[in-house]
Amino acid sequence: NSPFFMQIFSGFKHEFKWLPIQGRELINAITTNTTHFFREPHHFDYLQTFLRELYEKRKRTKKHKLRLWCAASSTGQEPYSIAMTMNTVFSGIQGWDAKLLASDIDTNALTVASRGEYRAEELETVPEEYLSRYFNALNGTGRFQIKPSVRSSVVFRRINLINDAFAFTEPIDVVFCRNVMIYFSRENRSKLLHKIYDILSPDGIMFLGHAESIQLQDRYFEPIGTTVYRKRQRNAA
Repeated sequence: NSPFFMQIFSGFKHEFKWLPIQGRELINAITTNTTHFFREPHHFDYLQTFLRELYEKRKRTKKHKLRLWCAASSTGQEPYSIAMTMNTVFSGIQGWDAKLLASDIDTNALTVASRGEYRAEELETVPEEYLSRYFNALNGTGRFQIKPSVRSSVVFRRINLINDAFAFTEPIDVVFCRNVMIYFSRENRSKLLHKIYDILSPDGIMFLGHAESIQLQDRYFEPIGTTVYRKRQRNAA
């Protein structure tokens, strides 16, 4: 695992270790985990374009790093979709440090995600050219596993988006926080958006779910696509 992400999580002090097993199981049981690969495909088209533009911008500087965060990873389909997109853009490019943090509050979902194993029917929305490039068939099981080259670029951790401090040591360039805030109160949505704003890089972007809108967009975020937002600079707010 990346030392960068190990540093990140040394700062989290509010893990659920104090909860009894029954408490963690209750949270796992009531958590919604509806997801599939490349959900809302226009987001991944936009992500690929953004990453190519960011690469062109940063290759002329000494900042050859890329940090992405999938804030609600569920059972892994979304972060692996992001990772496959990232790997496609940076394939064959040397000297870049690109990492994706994938988090969820549901520890059972994170266990499934970290294995990266899926049934054939779960791969129906994966682009055909990605199937052979990024998946291995598990013989005799009817299941497929994400290749190590992709899994190694993803770090899975448990994060409570409301209660945990976001102790990142470096800015995040891309945040996927899709289909999460629809379940939050207005107060908690505002709290989360402020926290995301603070950890985004100056040219960072955020993806939300298709049913989500934000009240802070005029002051903190600029809409640049369908449920895609760019961080506004404070002097431009």
